[in-house]
Amino acid sequence: MKSEHAIQSEIMIAVSRAGCTIIRTNVGKVRTDTGRMFDAGPPKGWPDLTGFRHSDGKLILIEVKNETGRLRPE
Repeated sequence: MKSEHAIQSEIMIAVSRAGCTIIRTNVGKVRTDTGRMFDAGPPKGWPDLTGFRHSDGKLILIEVKNETGRLRPE
């Protein structure tokens, strides 16, 4: 089974070749110097890939799942 990351990379290449700008949304958690956890990235539910089509500026939002992936309620 192909990983979601590999699928995202293939989509990004194809969409870029079709005249679009596309980026992968990175998320993570970081512990601050004071020991507090900080969530880095967009809010829950934000799609994996975002971008726009050069020809008309239309927004592109893509959520990527493989065979075992599941959508969250957000």
